[in-house]
Amino acid sequence: MMQDTDYHLHNGGSRKSYDEQRRDIQGAQLPYSLVLGESILSRNNINDPFERIRPITHDLTNRALDWQRSIVRDGGYWRGSFTLEAQRRSQDHLEREWAQIIVDAFYNWLGSHVEEEYLGGAGNSQTWRGFVYSVTMSAGNSTRRRSYEKIVNRVIIRGQAPEGSDIKPVLANEEDIDSILRYGLIETEIDFVGDLEEPNAAAMAVQQAKNHLKKYSTPPIDFVTRVNLPNTIRLEVEVVGYVHTAGWRMLFDYEGNDRDYGSITRDLLTNYCDYLSVTPNSILNFGMSTENTFDAETPWEVINKFVEAGAAPIGNTERPLITYWVNDDGEVFMEAVDLTQPDYFIMDGGQWKTRLNEPTTIQARKMRPGVVEDTAFPASSPTVTNLFPRETMGYVYEIRVDSDGKPNWRGESIHEAEMVQVLEEENDESAV
Repeated sequence: MMQDTDYHLHNGGSRKSYDEQRRDIQGAQLPYSLVLGESILSRNNINDPFERIRPITHDLTNRALDWQRSIVRDGGYWRGSFTLEAQRRSQDHLEREWAQIIVDAFYNWLGSHVEEEYLGGAGNSQTWRGFVYSVTMSAGNSTRRRSYEKIVNRVIIRGQAPEGSDIKPVLANEEDIDSILRYGLIETEIDFVGDLEEPNAAAMAVQQAKNHLKKYSTPPIDFVTRVNLPNTIRLEVEVVGYVHTAGWRMLFDYEGNDRDYGSITRDLLTNYCDYLSVTPNSILNFGMSTENTFDAETPWEVINKFVEAGAAPIGNTERPLITYWVNDDGEVFMEAVDLTQPDYFIMDGGQWKTRLNEPTTIQARKMRPGVVEDTAFPASSPTVTNLFPRETMGYVYEIRVDSDGKPNWRGESIHEAEMVQVLEEENDESAV
């Protein structure tokens, strides 16, 4: 989360105040729009199809300060954040209106849909989507926070597994339907606290579940710190992609033995991920599960376990990297990464292109994780020392676009031994 200070922008190390930032974005023709819409998670039937379009409630484009967001290989749209600020006693009507919007946001925006759209090129295109995960408001004398971190609205109480078995019996299953309809279905599992030999053990388990729901079915207001803002009201908003909802359900004695990873993934996304969708052809068939059951795990944990295992080679083609992401319609795609061909070329000045002779570069907000070739990186030799055909190639795992519109990215798959080899060869050449 951001701090209660001026933001440090990537413009040569200078600092800009909130007022300066607001003047910058309000007076600029920004290449994107950022809007807030009604929650996809809040609905009467959690099994409704994932809705692509949500009614827009607020246009945040020229109010959101320091907007930044990231996209990762495993999950797609990942995290983002921005800040809203207003003066409560301003003579300007719009400023006072936004001060009231910020107060309403603190109490009501959790779960709201957030969407970024790139406005350049041949046509507008969605470049990020997710939901409000936390809100932190600073006003008057204090800073307070509300978030999804502690929300639980279905509680399963499990007893001890009988001798000779790993399966814990379910003693109670209680839920808060109002919380589910407001924030989405979020489960947890808790071990029974008590003696199973007691005649009222079942009633005790139910009460234990109800006590937990009473404490966690609505987000608490955490008292964070002291501030002194008699006139200013400030809201820091953290957003996350919908892939995070894959960690909201629990698996109980889910059978996985002798089934391939792809079929298990499709089943988990269909039956345990209420806010994601899948089609028969969107998930790669790969691997084979050797675990008899997946218990006390979330779909998120199981799917990531599969991804880390990678896929078996096809012919002479290695397939160690699996990627999955949530598209603009909430559908999950999973496929093997082709390491033999770059998706992007990074030019000498840091620009990205899809082809070397492409006259135009890719706008930062349209960049995606993938195989890249750094045309400015010095190769030590034509010898292939890793999974890529050239040493100038690599995989960009995460791309973050900051408030200045410039991309920051991080890669993976370069091993220390290979880096040492490159340095040794360069030293040998310089010594000749």
